[in-house]
Amino acid sequence: MAASNQAVYLMEGGYPKEIFRNGTFDLKYLCNFCNAILREPVQSFCGHRFCKSCMEANISSGEQIKCTQCEKEDVESGDASIISPDQIFPDNAIKREMSKLKVDCANANCKWSGSFRQYEEHYHFCEFKKVQCPSCGLSILQKDMGLNQHQQSECQTQKIKCPVGCGEIERKNYYEHYHQKKHDVWVVQEIGKINATLKELHTSDSRLQQHVSESTAVTTQMNEKLAVLERQVQGLHNQQSESGNVTAISGVPNIDMKIRQAIELQLQSVNERLDVKTGTFEGIASALHRELEKTITAVEKLERHRREMETQIEQNQNKIRSLERSLALKDMTMAELELKAQSMEAASYDGTFMWRVHDFNKKHQDALHGRTISIYSPPFYTTRRGYKMCARLYPNGDGMGKGSHLSLFFVVMRGNYDALLKWPFSQRVTFCMINQTGGEHVIDSFRPDPQSSSFKRPTSDMNIASGCPLFIRLEMLQNPNHGFLKDDTLFLKIAVDTSDLTDPVSNFEDRIKPVQA
Repeated sequence: MAASNQAVYLMEGGYPKEIFRNGTFDLKYLCNFCNAILREPVQSFCGHRFCKSCMEANISSGEQIKCTQCEKEDVESGDASIISPDQIFPDNAIKREMSKLKVDCANANCKWSGSFRQYEEHYHFCEFKKVQCPSCGLSILQKDMGLNQHQQSECQTQKIKCPVGCGEIERKNYYEHYHQKKHDVWVVQEIGKINATLKELHTSDSRLQQHVSESTAVTTQMNEKLAVLERQVQGLHNQQSESGNVTAISGVPNIDMKIRQAIELQLQSVNERLDVKTGTFEGIASALHRELEKTITAVEKLERHRREMETQIEQNQNKIRSLERSLALKDMTMAELELKAQSMEAASYDGTFMWRVHDFNKKHQDALHGRTISIYSPPFYTTRRGYKMCARLYPNGDGMGKGSHLSLFFVVMRGNYDALLKWPFSQRVTFCMINQTGGEHVIDSFRPDPQSSSFKRPTSDMNIASGCPLFIRLEMLQNPNHGFLKDDTLFLKIAVDTSDLTDPVSNFEDRIKPVQA
């Protein structure tokens, strides 16, 4: 089935800072979430500004979060650093101010220039904008996607019809397949030519034998006729000798001589024609033999070339496998670095974590082809000194959900305060796939099995993951009508019930009594 041509836009959040010439702009135009130029600016109760999409991504219905800018400024005024949905409003003043600013398009090779208001319209239709091919995940220009140029000439997952008659082959495998098939067909054609040459040689030899046989038969027939005439002449001569009439046969020797001469001339003519035909056919046979020798030499050369090509292909395949292994290791390293960076930025200490998974289609393709089959969320905690946890996501499913579902698991990690906590871990865990269009969310929860090693006190960096291998069907997730995957991004909320948990250190502090003097 042909892949959809609908592009996946790579950029999220605000606009790039490069739209301002020389990189000079007022810092109030920056979103305090994504640190990019504000897109549809909104303002919180504490006065800080954010992109509308960034705010929607970081806060769900009825939920309160801390303002990141307030935390940086060390604001400790209570409600001023808390953002709740009912305290967010569009910042039309800054929007009007920004609309008059002169900006340039930040996309490479685009010469557009105008006001910020015009740029907001231009941005969505800029032909130099980078989008992601939904089939192969490659980042390409929007104009190439619109003209199908990428699908027709570059996309490695597009099918190409093999002219040899093998059906449709993916472009990434086509050229190796085609050249091998072309070589095989050529060898078959050359062998066919050799067989045709041998057949023609056999036919020519048969004709030569037939002509030799015919010539031999004619010669034999002429000799037989000559013998009959000689016997007749001899008999007539004997009869005349016995009757004494010598005069009557005086002309017989002349007749005999003429007959002999005529027969000899005819035999000479037959022999000459036979020699000509024999010479002609010998020349044809010699030429055919030379052609046969040339063809055999060419086939032997081709066979050597084929073996060399097979060796070269095997070497190239080994190099490709080695590069794929190196690429996989680099992807793992990058994933680990990204995880560490996210962990530092997005740590939560209330048992609830909102996980934003971007570039989902690329992650799904990586999992589908075995490059990176799972990804981990940044760690989060039940309290400052509580349980350390994270989530593990399989974009193409795991176990009974592989290939059909997205699988989501909960992981207990080794923390700094495990010695002070109660084990095994027994708090209820809830998974929620956020519907970004306001529809129903997908929710699943479970209470840990106290006998499972997944919830014992960790002895390594993390325990074995446990959770929901059939969390949501991939076809439901990827259907745009359901609203779970939007702009190639999905949001997962992981919540741990902390209602019966207390800070382990607080219990010790309550028991400490002042020493009497």
